[in-house]
Amino acid sequence: MIGARRDRVAVTLHHCLTVLLQSGMNDPRLGFITVTGVELSKDLRHAEVFVSILGDDEARTRSMEGLASAAGYLRHELARKINLRRTPDLRFHLDVSGDKSQRINQLLQDAGLGSGPRDPGATCSDSPGPDPESQGEG
Repeated sequence: MIGARRDRVAVTLHHCLTVLLQSGMNDPRLGFITVTGVELSKDLRHAEVFVSILGDDEARTRSMEGLASAAGYLRHELARKINLRRTPDLRFHLDVSGDKSQRINQLLQDAGLGSGPRDPGATCSDSPGPDPESQGEG
């Protein structure tokens, strides 16, 4: 039961933070930020907010600094929008999983194992499908 409530609060925080970051922030350090996940502590006092930031390393660093300085403002706005006994402290973390998956895809493509077009004539030797040589005979 407690885990289900924590999940619901995390989803609500995710949604509200997304709306706040897209509409109400005037900090020039903040670039294009996407909230990718929110994890709450068991007592709902701390929220680990994972964000993805578009841009180079310098832009990401500036945006993370902007988020750190805006954490109090964002917490205040969340308290106004969400009816909780205690609004969680926000800790922002850069989510680099998208970068890692792009790097893996690039390495696979460079190795010729990417998700490019496959040879339609290639078959698995273990497959019990029809023999391509015998088709058309009959």
